[in-house]
Amino acid sequence: MQTVHIQLPTYHQSQAEIARSLTRFNVLDCGRRWGKDVISRNWIVEGMLAGSPCAWFEPTYKEANRNWRWFVDKLKPVTKSKNEVHKQLELITGGSLTMWSIDTGADAGRGNHYKKVVINEAAMIPKLE
Repeated sequence: MQTVHIQLPTYHQSQAEIARSLTRFNVLDCGRRWGKDVISRNWIVEGMLAGSPCAWFEPTYKEANRNWRWFVDKLKPVTKSKNEVHKQLELITGGSLTMWSIDTGADAGRGNHYKKVVINEAAMIPKLE
């Protein structure tokens, strides 16, 4: 069996502090250039590599495309299957990622079970409950 190494971005000091203290529910309220996407992406990738089903929610599909491209590129060596239309990745580890757009309705992702979920740009999502 071949070993594959995925190089994730390293954290700056305050990101590292948060990464060490993550709990079941977390809210990051940081400045625009702090690196919320870096810590969120790494956290989701760790779950996927461990074999967990994961989800990433964005206010719109247009906004999701930047992060989708990052996941596709970064995880290419361990990707088992990819569905561009439904924004789904399945890894050789058994882990998966489904990206959702909240602009399709509040029920996006309803009925699915995920081990890790990121709601990116939550402040931009009207009526987020």
